[in-house]
Amino acid sequence: MNRKELKANDFINYIYRYKLNAIFISLFLISMIALAIRYQNLQTFYELNNGLRNNIINKVGISLLILILTSVFIYYLYNYAKEIILKRNDLALLFIIMGINIIISFFLRDYALFIVTFSFGSILISQLLDHKIAIASNCFMYLILNILLHGNTVSLIISVISISAAILLTKETVQRNNLILCGMQIGIFGIILYTLFILSGYYGKLDYRIAIVELFLGGLISSIIALGSLPMWEKLFGILTSFRLIELSNPNQPLLKRLAIEAPGTYQHSILVGNLSETACEAIGANSLLARVGSYYHDIGKIKRPLMFKENQFGIENPHDKLDLLQSVDIITSHRDDGIHLAHEYKLPNELIDFIDQHHGTTLVAYFYNKAKEEGSSLPQDRFRYKGKKPQTKETAIVMLADSCEAAIRSINKLDEEMIAKTIKNIVKTKLDDEQLNESHLTVRDLLIIQEIFISYFRGVYHQRIEYQTTLEE
Repeated sequence: MNRKELKANDFINYIYRYKLNAIFISLFLISMIALAIRYQNLQTFYELNNGLRNNIINKVGISLLILILTSVFIYYLYNYAKEIILKRNDLALLFIIMGINIIISFFLRDYALFIVTFSFGSILISQLLDHKIAIASNCFMYLILNILLHGNTVSLIISVISISAAILLTKETVQRNNLILCGMQIGIFGIILYTLFILSGYYGKLDYRIAIVELFLGGLISSIIALGSLPMWEKLFGILTSFRLIELSNPNQPLLKRLAIEAPGTYQHSILVGNLSETACEAIGANSLLARVGSYYHDIGKIKRPLMFKENQFGIENPHDKLDLLQSVDIITSHRDDGIHLAHEYKLPNELIDFIDQHHGTTLVAYFYNKAKEEGSSLPQDRFRYKGKKPQTKETAIVMLADSCEAAIRSINKLDEEMIAKTIKNIVKTKLDDEQLNESHLTVRDLLIIQEIFISYFRGVYHQRIEYQTTLEE
């Protein structure tokens, strides 16, 4: 089979696997072409001097333009946002939102300046997917609208600049109400640009007050629609937004509250892992909020048997001293399965379940394995390994490293700076040698930065303190 046949087969398999994506892209194209034909028919009705032949040629030309633009946009996504192309149904979500935005704008075409800043689709895409994709989608949507409505270049420039600027300014927002601010910024930027074009002689000064009201309302109404419909899109497509992550990080969330009450040691450990992971993610440009919240939930499986884990054994005998080695291994490794079960029960998003599944990967439970070897056991090493998936993202890999480092540092009685650095470097090397990070997309440079962040963090936490006197001198 030659290369062309392989590519053709990959394309067919992609369409079969992601049927919803293919269906909605097709529906998008059909609806855009239908709108173009409808508008062309209206134009022909009002301009009776247009011949039938010219009318047909115009329809074909506009249809081909839309088809080419859509193909270029998909090609852009394939090259620069492949996670959207390959993630199930995200592409369908993108085209549904864009299609709705364009269709509503088309039917509001009599309010030309209103639709210049009417951009709820771009605001939704920036929150549900990514701000870079939102900017590219915004350009694509307004190019299509310009073709459909025979618009002018000035309107296109105002739309692209004002909406892109507002999206960039609010890309880090973690409060839902800040979406209103985004819409207001779109309106204000639109008014400023419109005024500058008037001063440059591109627009007449007639109805200026009406124009600025339309521009401002376009942005404001867009943000209200985006804010009102965001929870619906989150639920329908299972999208985990920064807003949802902030809600899930609240200590009053039922599962976190249970962890704090039933396994307080694990809860404190999870908070520390979250702080570590967040700092490391910020340093290498990964999703710090996702890593922090993922850390809070990564050990929730320990709720089932909290006293079987060292961090919860306050002043009691270690129960593992009375258990068979294999029983202990099964209990220790089962907190992954218990955590996944609890996560499904409490309906946690899949992105957080990944942290529960992947934070140990297929790591060896070294303490019990070495103990078994000392006792002369001939059991294979795999019997002492976790059955999880190796970290698939930078965030889950960082949580794996933070989890191991925090547990190791906490177990050392006498710490100094040299011991901290040696322990962390050894853990990173062990994970690398054990091939736990092979699928995580972390680079050697990333690992060096993470290592230094961890060392610096623990030095700050465990720095030497002055020994205060416990008795007063006479």
